Amino acid sequence: MHTSSRLKVASLFSGCGVLDYGLTQAGHEIILQTESDAAAREVLAARFQGICQPRDAGVVEVLPADTDLLAASVVSADVFESMRSSRGF
Repeated sequence: MHTSSRLKVASLFSGCGVLDYGLTQAGHEIILQTESDAAAREVLAARFQGICQPRDAGVVEVLPADTDLLAASVVSADVFESMRSSRGF
């Protein structure tokens, strides 16, 4: 049971971290981020140092045990269409 106002957040499809930045500004802690775009991953690595950052959300089979909140950014339609056509979604 969570008793603190500070949540530990697992973030999927993090992009360059805008949602994650807002969550940290609100006092929460990002403990996991996933992002496949190389340029966005560079931004995440610079702004969120020391956080587990797998490239693909599909490799995350279990969230960290201390996760209080699962956040996910919206995938844009053009990105989704590209993923669907290349991966058979």
